[in-house]
Amino acid sequence: MTALTFGSPGRWLTGLALALATTLCAGCVEPNTTVHVTVSGDVQGIAQLRIKLDAGGLSTMTFLPNMPDVVSLPTDFNIELDRSRNGELVITVDAFPSDAHVAEPPTSLGTGSADVPALTVGKTNEVAIELTPTPPDNTGTGTDDGGTTDDGGAPGAGADAGDNTGV
Repeated sequence: MTALTFGSPGRWLTGLALALATTLCAGCVEPNTTVHVTVSGDVQGIAQLRIKLDAGGLSTMTFLPNMPDVVSLPTDFNIELDRSRNGELVITVDAFPSDAHVAEPPTSLGTGSADVPALTVGKTNEVAIELTPTPPDNTGTGTDDGGTTDDGGAPGAGADAGDNTGV
């Protein structure tokens, strides 16, 4: 009968076999999908990006950075998706200023999106998004002319269109 003692070749081989099995088992876990997003554009004053992902029948929304801070373009980030999220991926990015929480709904400085027709599951997918500045909302910012604008009384035109009496 042979007894294994500390330092004996039998114990060393057992340890090696255990370490090898652990390493091989760790390799059995398949990696998640990574999406590397590069955002560029001519948008200034960004404090936070809202990223919306639609893939595999699920929608996810996140904010980068978590707390508003200065975001300069171009910038990039990685998003990790579970392997179950496959098929088409649509990413929408909205840029917000630091005071965006004041307005309801928040005013976006710019927006952009990208479509990946088929995710490469378990790999890194490269996506580039160009932010387009959002035009300012001029609703209600005009000056009141007191009704002096006249279209000559033509029905359905101008500010005084309802007054067709000619008086």
